[in-house]
Amino acid sequence: MATTPHPARTTPDHDVPTRPVDSGVAGAPDPARRRALARTAAWIAAALFIGQFGVGAAAALTGIDVGDHGNALGRASEALTGLAFLAGAVAIAALAPRGALLTAWIPGIAGLAASGATMVWVVATGAEPAIEVFLAEVALTALGLVAAGVLGALRRRVWPWWVGTGVALIIPIMFLVPLNAIPLALVWAAVALTAHPDPRS
Repeated sequence: MATTPHPARTTPDHDVPTRPVDSGVAGAPDPARRRALARTAAWIAAALFIGQFGVGAAAALTGIDVGDHGNALGRASEALTGLAFLAGAVAIAALAPRGALLTAWIPGIAGLAASGATMVWVVATGAEPAIEVFLAEVALTALGLVAAGVLGALRRRVWPWWVGTGVALIIPIMFLVPLNAIPLALVWAAVALTAHPDPRS
């Protein structure tokens, strides 16, 4: 009695290993992408502070007060500093740990973002913020960056101790150091060159 031949198998009996599929979760980018984002944002912050130094030099040569936001150089200085703070907030957020560990980093990120947004708002509207708002943002940013700088330097999880020290001192540098745009640019350049995302993410 004739039998019908079975068609040849086209797949092997064993399971074929497959490459893992990227989950594509927007809130959890892989460390390489996070580091690339942090480095880009930190370099942008450094470049903006260098630009701010150029504005300050022009103001010194012309006798214009950059603290007066009613003139072009004053507005340019405020805008560059505000954008640098926003870029810095992006860099710190990309490097910070995820989950519950992120809590200690939030004040620094929020402080940079709020301060930067306020500076840009001043340039756009010409209206100065209330002194209470200014002081609250300064305090939040200062304390938050000290926490981020120290936590990131522990066991070199994010950056070496000297970079963490620079991050922790960003606000004191801004208010107490002459020609502060240069040291601030150096801090962000150091972040771009040395930092990597917290491995506990």
